[in-house]
Amino acid sequence: MSPVPSPLVAMIHANGAAARLAQQAFEEVFPEAGVWHLLDDRLLEDARDGVRGEPQRRMLRLIEHAFTGGADAVLLTCSAYGPVVDVARQLWDRPIDRPDEAVFHDVVRGGFARVAVLASVAPAVDPAMEQMRALVADTGAETEVRTVLCEDAARAGDAPEEAVSVVLPHLENGGFDAVVLAQYSLSPVAGLLSDSLGLPVFSGPRAAALRMRERLTGEPVRDGTP
Repeated sequence: MSPVPSPLVAMIHANGAAARLAQQAFEEVFPEAGVWHLLDDRLLEDARDGVRGEPQRRMLRLIEHAFTGGADAVLLTCSAYGPVVDVARQLWDRPIDRPDEAVFHDVVRGGFARVAVLASVAPAVDPAMEQMRALVADTGAETEVRTVLCEDAARAGDAPEEAVSVVLPHLENGGFDAVVLAQYSLSPVAGLLSDSLGLPVFSGPRAAALRMRERLTGEPVRDGTP
């Protein structure tokens, strides 16, 4: 009997950190999937003025390359390019996910009253807030969503303790009852930040991997880890 082929998920990244974190999440919750990493390290810089025009066309070309190359699904890991997914879904009938789509749904379903959307790069802010506000409106949730942009956290690199010390003053007195991280690159601080604040902190990679597993296998997945 021939083995059942593993689904192939192409991930499109703007930096190597996102690739590493997405890979780790898939290894934990969707290890049977094959993963194909496509890295374009100009994506984030070129998105600083928005993703319409040439940035959008380049992302669509990358998605087309992934499907032409045999991918069963595509996951974008750069938050700034989330809006391109709406266009891509009109062009292809295979799964195409935003990086933070699943985690934002989890947060809105959580029933929190006041949520901070934490970002360390400006291009991630508007797409994240648009998604969160749309979800709140669609579900009728009574959730107030606020942006917390702390660009100094990006300069902390691979030092979670330093990043947490930088963002804490921006969050401690905000009256928040949950925090959602707007970028994959921030996900390593989730546990430490949650302990420091005494609040749930949600990050995208694991939620995205769980959502992709459910979409490609048809098996409902239950996971209580933010």
